[in-house]
Amino acid sequence: MRRGTHRLVRLGGVFLLGCGLLGTMGLPLLPKASAQEAPGAVPRYNAAVKLHNLGLWDSAAEEWQGFLRDFPQDARAGRARYYLGVCLFHLKRYEPAAEAFQVAEKDAQLDADLRESALLYWGASLLEAGREGKAERLPQAAAALDRYLADYPQGKLRAEVVFYRAECDYLLGKKAEAVAGYQRFLQDFGGHESAPNVTYALAFAAEESGDREAAARYYRQFLEKYPAHALAGEVRTRLGEVLYASGEFEQARQAFAAAAADKTAPAADEARIREGDCLVRLRQYDAAAEIYASLAKEFPQSPLLARAELAAGKCRYLAGQYDQALPLLQKSAGIPELRAEALHWTARVLLKQKQPQKVVEMLTDAELQAAPEPARPLLHMDRGDALYEMPERRADSIAEYRAAAQNPDADAAAEALYAAAYAALQVEKAPEAWQLTQEFLQRFARHPLTPEVLHIAAESRLLEGKYDEAAALYDALLKEYGSHPQAVAWRLRQLLAQQLSGKHEAVISALTPLVNQWTRAEDLAAAFILLGRSQL
Repeated sequence: MRRGTHRLVRLGGVFLLGCGLLGTMGLPLLPKASAQEAPGAVPRYNAAVKLHNLGLWDSAAEEWQGFLRDFPQDARAGRARYYLGVCLFHLKRYEPAAEAFQVAEKDAQLDADLRESALLYWGASLLEAGREGKAERLPQAAAALDRYLADYPQGKLRAEVVFYRAECDYLLGKKAEAVAGYQRFLQDFGGHESAPNVTYALAFAAEESGDREAAARYYRQFLEKYPAHALAGEVRTRLGEVLYASGEFEQARQAFAAAAADKTAPAADEARIREGDCLVRLRQYDAAAEIYASLAKEFPQSPLLARAELAAGKCRYLAGQYDQALPLLQKSAGIPELRAEALHWTARVLLKQKQPQKVVEMLTDAELQAAPEPARPLLHMDRGDALYEMPERRADSIAEYRAAAQNPDADAAAEALYAAAYAALQVEKAPEAWQLTQEFLQRFARHPLTPEVLHIAAESRLLEGKYDEAAALYDALLKEYGSHPQAVAWRLRQLLAQQLSGKHEAVISALTPLVNQWTRAEDLAAAFILLGRSQL
């Protein structure tokens, strides 16, 4: 399922294009001719100005470079270099742009406003280079922006610099410092036109730092202040993700539902699916299935339609609506990238419908071999369960469970290994059952299934006629798990092992007080049978 975890790219659009910086300092003016001008300087400069003002950045960059090459001593060389940097920035050639701004900023003849702007652009260019993979540029960007804050305490571009400085911390992995930087911006420049974007950045940084409570608070602040903003749909989705991760599924559902209601939002279809996911976690499977099914009507062109249909089939299964689930899952199995998962859930439906033979026919060797590696152990488990339900083929289930035990998911692997041991015991393959229990205990010693596995180990020894060993295993099991619901049954099996080994007096001695303590009729019946046999 797609997740709305992408981060909004703000640099270059929010500030440098949105705050008027390029409108006043990024657009050069045509100069007046002077008697001291070198021949050809003015026409060359004017040509560059016109291309620049038309936004023809590639051609303008060539003209600025030509002017600097032909007239390096011209009084406007610093300006030309500054505007060359602007062109290169627009062309996303950030390292050459940074170099141009660094040199321009040092030019004593450069206008004060442009020098101030060059320092910001220098830092921003290095930041963008760092964003594109040149990580070594990020500390340099931070240093340039810090210098601006020190040199221009009342600078007109401080809002932009404060933001970019926070972005540096974000990209350097300093999330707490980034959060503080975004907060500083909103405190000092709360009326800035980019405040909504910075609020979003603040919430996202808090989310990534693991502070979900703060992230949810900031996302809600965004929606309270800017409910009609273009980012509102995405913010509602992110709020839903934060609440979902916090286990607040009903609140998350409401956030996703609100995001999905805006059909113009780019991820509205995804938000609708996430609403269904919340209902699944709330165990409202019928309602979840309806939400997934609604995607086809609301978003007929969504690339998520197939996933939604598969999810609806799973919910019908979880709701016990097997006849409704089956056609949805079988349809999904026709989509290559969904086939393995759909086959798994189809198998679970068929098993519920008492049709294990159909599962075996469906999950052929070729089908399992074609399944992607992460899904293959799950399909082996399904085929094992089907074979176990067929008494004449129950022994074949052991190999399937063994294959399923290769699942990288530890709990799934443990369940498969337990199932293999249990199946081996049921078909009276005691040595194999024993070996499987030992493999389980070696891999998953403290797993919740450990007591059941120890029970199988004791039973396998009992089945092999190793009565003393079985009794000792039961004794260890009872000492470790004496409060287990099956403790009385295990005690009876321990006493049976002792009886079979000829220790009748020990059985009588142990059972005599116990029959006065136990109350369940089945337990008492088994106890009296053991007593009777030991007293013969």
